[in-house]
Amino acid sequence: MNQGCNMDSKKQCRSLKLMPLVLGLGILISPDTLVRLGDFMGNTGWTGLAMLTIATALFLLLAPALEKQQAVRKKPGVNTFFPLILKFSATLFLSTGVLVSSGFVFNEVFIYWFPNFGFAFTLLALVLGIHLAGIQAALKAQVVFVSLTLICLLSLIIPGLAAPGSTAPAFPDQMPGLSVFFVPLLLWVGVDLGALSPGSGKTGYHKISNALGVTITLAGIIFLLWGVVSILQVPLGKLSGSSIPHLKTARAIMGDQGRYLMGAVIIFGSLSGVNALFTACRMTAAGIAGSGFLPRGVDRYVPFVLAAGTGLMMAMGLAGSENLEIWIQAVFILWLLSYSGIFSGHRKISPAAILIYTGSAMLLFSGEAWQLKTVYFLVILITAWIPGVLLSLKSSFRKK
Repeated sequence: MNQGCNMDSKKQCRSLKLMPLVLGLGILISPDTLVRLGDFMGNTGWTGLAMLTIATALFLLLAPALEKQQAVRKKPGVNTFFPLILKFSATLFLSTGVLVSSGFVFNEVFIYWFPNFGFAFTLLALVLGIHLAGIQAALKAQVVFVSLTLICLLSLIIPGLAAPGSTAPAFPDQMPGLSVFFVPLLLWVGVDLGALSPGSGKTGYHKISNALGVTITLAGIIFLLWGVVSILQVPLGKLSGSSIPHLKTARAIMGDQGRYLMGAVIIFGSLSGVNALFTACRMTAAGIAGSGFLPRGVDRYVPFVLAAGTGLMMAMGLAGSENLEIWIQAVFILWLLSYSGIFSGHRKISPAAILIYTGSAMLLFSGEAWQLKTVYFLVILITAWIPGVLLSLKSSFRKK
């Protein structure tokens, strides 16, 4: 997929330029991220802005490593299928959550008589239909989804900064536990999807680390602006622990019109996140198949598997289960830990890696359900290792 920008058309070159940005922002502007950000601001107040700034700087330092992480292994090993299984897990759990949430928002904000799950399945069918049209259609759709999400979000941020806000103090009554200050690390999880975009390799249109740097910086600005708006417009107690802090903030800014705009952000942001994950799974599978570790052309069937799995989980009611968010947290913490290089054979221990190790441990072993979260974390990790172990054993037997 890392082919350079052709001379076919300047328009194609300009579109390739956007690919790392729109794929990298896919999960970052999804409603799940906005919920996590709103809850974090409610727990920390103005202090949280400093933590968001530090996290932005950390990920900027990690940008070159995130580029290398996408390289496909030439020899089979225990971690050969780790990136694919990790993305598959994230896709199934996150898609189930955000699509059903979008269904409820569409029902409550726009058309009350439309079935919640009917709309969720409609969005899932839309993403599958886009992928049936080909990977290029999915990439073009991603530009549309991300653009619409950002336009609607900025339409809330600008008046939110200008309008008089809440008179409640913007510092919490008591400081939260230490683990809360590592939550910003999870906000950028998924930014590395931008490294999978076509034409973004070192031999392509531009170095992907530069594109990732732009994506990380833009996301950091958006998080800071929305964080400021949130604590200006809504008392911290109403943000902390809420499952809809973004909707509360939007309503405080512009009333019902704000609800409509945030409803659009949630729907388009869900499509952005789900489509980015579907695309990333396809590209990762194609890369592994290109190295001979999977059958050629297997990536064409990836959208069907993901859509069937997500649809089954929604039909079984997992979206209404308290465990779904724990699964999402577990897979996101594992994804965050992968940024340290621990699963890619990178042995250099840098200050950034130490911070990720510490943050991952604090996030994993804290909270009300940390034991269950740890079990889910290990289940995903072991599942990701098993195919690589079997492939390695098969390879070693052949050599003998």
